[in-house]
Amino acid sequence: KLEAVIVTATRREVNLQEVSQSVTALSTEDIAKQAFQSLDDVAGALPSVTLVNAIPGRNDIIMRGISTGTGEYYTDSQVSVYLDDQPMTSSAQQVDVRLIDIERIEVLPGPQGTLFGSSSQAGTIRYVTNKPDPSGYSSQVDVELGTTKGGEESYDVSGHVNLPLTDNIAIRAVGFYAREGGYVDNVPG
Repeated sequence: KLEAVIVTATRREVNLQEVSQSVTALSTEDIAKQAFQSLDDVAGALPSVTLVNAIPGRNDIIMRGISTGTGEYYTDSQVSVYLDDQPMTSSAQQVDVRLIDIERIEVLPGPQGTLFGSSSQAGTIRYVTNKPDPSGYSSQVDVELGTTKGGEESYDVSGHVNLPLTDNIAIRAVGFYAREGGYVDNVPG
């Protein structure tokens, strides 16, 4: 039995098979199976999306081959990034959303200016988070350990907890802590 994939990228809840435009949707299961942690991981699974990440924390997303160039601080990005309904787009640099407790990722090729503003000429990437659920308690913790030959260890701890307070109210908390070990010591002075 196939489950229906409901997307909200068009600002309405619609079955993915009934959307009249190209939409790529990655579900929670897709994210978990492929162990996506960052935008770099997601970009590799998307058609016609390329990521230029020359400096950590500074991403240039290229969709459909459209780009303003890399390393530009003063131009509008051509791909908009949303976390739920909150725009996260900045001038030429895109945030790297940590993929913890994400319900799905929706990707629409552009232009999408009517729905997502001027920075969505090449397309839009929308991260949809899991919402608080008053129907029951749930939690999850993920732990990842790694070593570097001749260097420091790396670790990553992430998780979420969903606490129902009443029949209609719940709190959902999400967090992570990560340390990236390497083989080069940063010694001040």
